[in-house]
Amino acid sequence: MAKGIKRLAVEKAIKAASDYIPDAIERPLRRALKIDAPKVEKKALAAKKAAPAKPVAPKKALAAKPAAPAIVKKVSGANKRAPAAAGYDRGELARRYPVTAKPELAVDKKSGKEFLQKTLSPEAEALGLARREAQRDIERGEFTPFFDPKSRFYADPKPYNLQGNTLVDSVAKRPDTIAKYENLARDPAAIDRLLGAYNRGTEMTGGEDWYAMGQLEDAFLQEYGPEAGREMFKERFADSMAATTGGADPTSNLLMASYGNNRKAAGEEIPVAGYDLPFPIGGRYASTNTAMFDKLIGKGQGLSTENPKRFNFSANFLGDTSRATIDEQMSGLFDPKMTMPPKGSYGVYEAALGDLAKRYNVNPANFQDVAWAGGKLAKTPNFEPKPMIQIVNEAIERTARVTGQDPEEVVYEGLVKARRPMYAQGGYVEQA
Repeated sequence: MAKGIKRLAVEKAIKAASDYIPDAIERPLRRALKIDAPKVEKKALAAKKAAPAKPVAPKKALAAKPAAPAIVKKVSGANKRAPAAAGYDRGELARRYPVTAKPELAVDKKSGKEFLQKTLSPEAEALGLARREAQRDIERGEFTPFFDPKSRFYADPKPYNLQGNTLVDSVAKRPDTIAKYENLARDPAAIDRLLGAYNRGTEMTGGEDWYAMGQLEDAFLQEYGPEAGREMFKERFADSMAATTGGADPTSNLLMASYGNNRKAAGEEIPVAGYDLPFPIGGRYASTNTAMFDKLIGKGQGLSTENPKRFNFSANFLGDTSRATIDEQMSGLFDPKMTMPPKGSYGVYEAALGDLAKRYNVNPANFQDVAWAGGKLAKTPNFEPKPMIQIVNEAIERTARVTGQDPEEVVYEGLVKARRPMYAQGGYVEQA
């Protein structure tokens, strides 16, 4: 039977407004009216150029995650969510970040200089208490991850067609300058530190395949389709993480990236001053990172090999493991006094790391993530590495508990569509 005019109009309206209707409303409407959800093309994973340090489980479809009833009852810890009398409105803070308080004048203990220090509003303090309570359960492992970390897999880098090569673009022109950095990057003591860190890292689980984010990419593909989905995953996760990575631990990095995306999606400017950032956004270089987000993502400048660490960090999340991210910790393994490769040397250090990766028949990113974990363990004896997908899982769980949302709602409304806040443990103090 042909569909009536009213029926066609309703279907057209639902499809046109799909980006603006919450999933909790849209999906029941589609089921009730028997309107098919947008289809997503299935893609095959590209094989790695070299075997990974440890095999990654075959790619699984997002449909393998728990069904909605199981998510509500078992995954999200619904019975342990913040009570209605927690000191804040859960529904309200599911839609917006806590209000900010006026900064206070403080004195830096080292320099003696005055500065404006971030303070928390009563609403933010109440949220912080609920967040810490949720974190205790998470640290005890009392939740089921939304994305199974044991089944993590890489995004397929081919459709992203990344342009630029830091091994070439991020190297000085003068032969004597190159020779100078070659000697430093391949110094026997530096090689020993890197190999020692890698060997320590192989004795742990959680550091390997750290960048495998194909499960989250699939959520973007299911929401937006193949082309727009990859565009959104690159912007709202890979590039946003790269823009806000400076001096940040992975959780604080994710929080800043999510906040920037939330502000952009709302058409609002992102604050630059650290004391203007809402709880729980912050960290060591929060102001610098949010300014970088505004420049690269907000104003659309984009990433390039002119900023090689950020460029490769994004590329790794997009599944390109042929590149290596040389961050502060990896720089310290090359030289304990180095916090980042000097200008014109990044490609030299990356090439040296790549040669070490070949010894173990792994790709550069798969050497770097394991060595990073091993290096961290040397500094922090109780360190337990977690892959990035598990850090995302914890943020999903924590946000669900303190706001009363279902984890699936957090994923699509918070991470994918960037319409709601993300809350995670760590990083709200802005240091001078």
